[in-house]
Amino acid sequence: MNEKIKFFFKEILILFCLVVGINLFAFIAIKFGFLNSEYSMAGCTFIGVGVYLVYFFTKLKGKK
Repeated sequence: MNEKIKFFFKEILILFCLVVGINLFAFIAIKFGFLNSEYSMAGCTFIGVGVYLVYFFTKLKGKK
């Protein structure tokens, strides 16, 4: 059971790092004028979650 909890927290940490990293990129891009609104940050969050899901399902497919 401890192994499952460790795996769960590792996956949550990966997702959190992806979302924070992509939002930091979007924030910097908004400040320098490359992106024009905060809606871009929501889009980047959506992209970050999508990237994580692709990573997760690829990882699951590789285990089979």
